[in-house]
Amino acid sequence: MLQRHGIGLSKSMGQHFLIDKNHLSKIVAAAGIQPTDHILEIGPGAGVMTRLLSAEASKVFTIELDHRMIGVLDETLADLQNVTVVQGDALSVDWCIAFSDDTATRLVANIPYQITSPLLIRILESDPPFTHATILVQKEVAERVVAPAGSKVFGALSCVAQFVCDCHISSVVPRGVFYPPPKVDSAVLNLHPHNRYKGITINEFTRITRAAFNQRRKTLRNSLTAGLGWSDTDLYAVLEQASVLSDTRPEQVSVDQFCEIARAAKARDI
Repeated sequence: MLQRHGIGLSKSMGQHFLIDKNHLSKIVAAAGIQPTDHILEIGPGAGVMTRLLSAEASKVFTIELDHRMIGVLDETLADLQNVTVVQGDALSVDWCIAFSDDTATRLVANIPYQITSPLLIRILESDPPFTHATILVQKEVAERVVAPAGSKVFGALSCVAQFVCDCHISSVVPRGVFYPPPKVDSAVLNLHPHNRYKGITINEFTRITRAAFNQRRKTLRNSLTAGLGWSDTDLYAVLEQASVLSDTRPEQVSVDQFCEIARAAKARDI
């Protein structure tokens, strides 16, 4: 079909289409779709997974960046009445097209590798939030997201993801089941918003974690002082209130502890 439409896949756009039906079915199952749900899909490719999603959900809104693929999608999805194709950039398109006051919206995405981080952040910061997000990302990125404090790969992305969501990997997808194959394996990452941390915004939280991990080899005392410009008096007062030692390194600080640091900083208006 791609040859018939004169389309050669683009490495610069991260076009690696998942072609294994078993793994496609696993992604759809992991999304936990209910018949009344709306789906926002990012990166439909030729529409193979879009068809599977449309069979489970009430409506599917799918965003495709490559204008060349619109003709392919018009052909492969022509018989589906509950699918809307939007040509545009998933980083800037208004996602509210998929939301309704009385309907749950889930996100399913095969994220192009080069926009993984900004798209993950947009998913985590989305307002209104998704009921659930199931995304296919590089395996190493998924492992960073779910990493616990103390892990070598625990960092700012781990913190912000776990501040917003319960995060888990449901399956690993080998590189050989894509066309064309990427150079690394992927994983299916599931994000379920929990609303666990009250009284602090995501911006107030990420301000602290980004400052801490910007110099992750330094102690909290040094990284927070350098990153936020706190005085020693403010620093020790905040860390004492949060029950965190000043010589602790950022990767040893849990999400709960970072939240306490953020709350203490907010209370002192710093």
